[in-house]
Amino acid sequence: MYLKNVSNSKIYNLEEEVYENPITKVWCGRGSFKNSKCFVKILNYGELVDKNLARELLFQAQQEVKVLRKVSECSKLVPRVFDAWDDPKNKCYTIVMSLVPGISLRMWLNSHKKERLQPKDVFVRKCIITQLCEVMRDISKRQPAIVHRDLKPENIHVNFNSKTRRWEVYVVDFGVTALNHIRNVGTVYYQAPEQVGKKNTRVCISNKTDIFAIGQIFYEMLLGTPPQIGVDYLVESGQNQWKKLPEISNYLLQISGMDRIINVLESMTCYNLYDRPTYERIITNLKNIKVG
Repeated sequence: MYLKNVSNSKIYNLEEEVYENPITKVWCGRGSFKNSKCFVKILNYGELVDKNLARELLFQAQQEVKVLRKVSECSKLVPRVFDAWDDPKNKCYTIVMSLVPGISLRMWLNSHKKERLQPKDVFVRKCIITQLCEVMRDISKRQPAIVHRDLKPENIHVNFNSKTRRWEVYVVDFGVTALNHIRNVGTVYYQAPEQVGKKNTRVCISNKTDIFAIGQIFYEMLLGTPPQIGVDYLVESGQNQWKKLPEISNYLLQISGMDRIINVLESMTCYNLYDRPTYERIITNLKNIKVG
């Protein structure tokens, strides 16, 4: 299947569909430029009956392109935009991006499920989270206004570089980054208290919201499922700190260094966003923890 941008005559060969929802499809393909591999994301906004929603999603996709062009200047670990265009006739918007190596963190987690983690498993998970924080730190340093707001395992790709012997972590899908609000944005389980509208939370667009999501992802990597606000996290009325925190399995507590990892996790997922640490502090603390 071929796709052509009539404005510049570039042609893309769509080889394999890798993601689909009712209005969006993502393909792996190749571009006419040097036959390079790429991701092709197609938003079929014409499928929507609600025209206002269609216009909003089109605007959101156009803003995603602008954001990606900014963040790709900050880090090589985000997709680079090759091409983007609107097709008003067929009511679809297409974004062509560089192909990131590896697999989604969701796929990685599904293939690395274990009843009991060993010290080496905890170490690998710590390395992946450290790398993720480094990517987000680099973006925040150069573009402080950019907050992802929907970090989750599906939006993170991991790849082990056998040459450098290091994990490479890529961040994708900056689709909601340009919104001017945070309430009700993001994905359940990874949303910070200020995103779900909890009382006594600041309505502030801050990278501390992304830090909460990364903490939730780290919890999931260790416990198997992300903790839930209202179940694993509880807060008393009128307070701005958790009364109850997620429980850690006893066998994990026996692993050397786990107590310090828990301290980092609890700081990342503080109820009050201003109590959460910076990326730099998290990175330094995690790198100083020896596991096992």
